[in-house]
Amino acid sequence: MTRWFMLITILLIIGLIGGGAPALAQEDTTLDIIPIASGRFVHVRLSPDGNFLATYENSIFIDNEVFAELLPITVVDLSSNEPVTTQFTGHTDYVRGLAFTSDNSKLISLHTNGDLNVWDVAAGTLEKTILTGLLSPGPLPLHLLSDDSTIVIPGAGFNVPLLQLWDTSTGHMTHILTQHFDTFVEFDERARNGPPNNLSAYATSPVDDRVVGVMANTNIWLWDGQTGEGVLAFETFIEPRFNIRRVIFSNNGEQILFHNRETEQVHIWDINTIDEIATLPINTPAFDVLADDSVVWMNEDGKSFSLMRIDALGDVTTIALSDLLSNRNVDALLNVTFDDLMADTRAQQNLRLFEAAANRIVIGGIVNEEDNTNFIAVVTLDS
Repeated sequence: MTRWFMLITILLIIGLIGGGAPALAQEDTTLDIIPIASGRFVHVRLSPDGNFLATYENSIFIDNEVFAELLPITVVDLSSNEPVTTQFTGHTDYVRGLAFTSDNSKLISLHTNGDLNVWDVAAGTLEKTILTGLLSPGPLPLHLLSDDSTIVIPGAGFNVPLLQLWDTSTGHMTHILTQHFDTFVEFDERARNGPPNNLSAYATSPVDDRVVGVMANTNIWLWDGQTGEGVLAFETFIEPRFNIRRVIFSNNGEQILFHNRETEQVHIWDINTIDEIATLPINTPAFDVLADDSVVWMNEDGKSFSLMRIDALGDVTTIALSDLLSNRNVDALLNVTFDDLMADTRAQQNLRLFEAAANRIVIGGIVNEEDNTNFIAVVTLDS
């Protein structure tokens, strides 16, 4: 029985992802260095096809003051032989999150003053501003539905999951994705033991209008972004620990992948049946799925990343950053240098960049060098 189960699992994994591919070799990569002129830590967002990269300042380190020189969004066109950089200006407050449309024609930005801006990427101009009323500092994940018009924004809910959907073409909020309670008593009973229904992570499907939300107690909700209707797809009765901080859809939209801090693994579930297909020995939320259906992740040492085809479990390729950044200080790149944060290991981990899309991987952090420069590394996996 065990042998048959293993065989069926392997076949399911092959069916999930597709045909095999040879392991990546070290020479199958190219590198671009994108300088960060302010010398500060920035957040990044890759376009879905990996051809555009946008960076913005992390405003949580700025003490209630707006510096005009830190406001611009830097958009880098990575599709040419030499990256081309454009500054997006015209907004009046710091960026909280970004999202590209699938065709790279628009960039959506949410700001700490609640403005939701729509930018023309080719022209580098601001098309419209939508007032959301979501005034708050700090970074926030933004995702578009597959219609390329509806943006999903995490909102502040009192012990309930809350996602706001805004139509960027009309400027109107269309739905609030949340949980229904028959009575306040029902809600109060659930909320007494902590924040079980607080949103821990969410993702949007690349092929349809589904939105998945994972709660603090690892309950999983599925919503229809067009109707706003949701179902509790998976329910647990464990203490809310926010164990799942990262969830993504597979490229075909049929599976979700998430990292669980308690199991120290990445799990793959069928989104239709909520059955587990496989687990991967990846103990970090810094992972993503590339266009060829390889899973890529940052290793715990912070100095290398690895790739693995899900149809070839165990066949892992690891690339050391020191090999790619031969004349750069990798330790400086990947470690926090703010004195008041050095003692906090969690803060150090949060101040490392890792994002991947299509065939590109972005890695960075804070560089503390004499010339006070900073940079991020863009690794392209050659096809």
